[in-house]
Amino acid sequence: MINNDFFRFTPFLKAINLSYNYDLADLPLGISRLVSLQHLDLSSTKIKELPEELKALTNLRCLNLGNMYDLRRVPRRLISSFAKLRIFRLSYSSLELRPVGDNVLSDGGEYLVEELLCLNYLNTLSIHLKGSCALGKFLKSQKLHSCTQFLRLEGLEESLAVLSLTGMKHLYKLTIYSSGLDELKIDYCSGEIEKIRESHCFHSLGKVIIYDCIKLRDMACVCSKPQAY
Repeated sequence: MINNDFFRFTPFLKAINLSYNYDLADLPLGISRLVSLQHLDLSSTKIKELPEELKALTNLRCLNLGNMYDLRRVPRRLISSFAKLRIFRLSYSSLELRPVGDNVLSDGGEYLVEELLCLNYLNTLSIHLKGSCALGKFLKSQKLHSCTQFLRLEGLEESLAVLSLTGMKHLYKLTIYSSGLDELKIDYCSGEIEKIRESHCFHSLGKVIIYDCIKLRDMACVCSKPQAY
């Protein structure tokens, strides 16, 4: 357990790595005193929510919330308050499809996408989205496309058009977890394969994970054409 008073004596601390502290369920509020903090890694902890007080960390450049399976709440306007943020990772969390009060993890991550669009210096992104609406809002932003390295999609309905992901030139890992998805769509007749090849997309893609897609009947469109990657 970290005592809040500890942070009184470290006002110029610039980096904190609390990752893999599996007993850490609450973030000490005293961390908000570290106004010089630039790097905060909370990945693989049991923290359930981020406190409003973190808005004081105006110099934050890297925030890692990866593999925080217990994370239930991130206050609205918290992420967007980190105006200098360059790296943001949220690979797994407890997203809700329905609106749940003052929380960017509700509405499948739509609110989160809105806040990320406010970050002018963001250049590295890992994100988890749930539902077609959140994905649709994300796909409208070329800025977010260009800096995404990890994308986890959940709760999609019916089909996903591969061409809609072609702007993600730095995407390394794509995870699709969706029992409602029945089609990964590539339209050969309209020349989508050629468009994908000419756009030089997916050159960074190293891993694709598709699971619990029990309605997905055919992936031949992906695996039978080598040039489709």
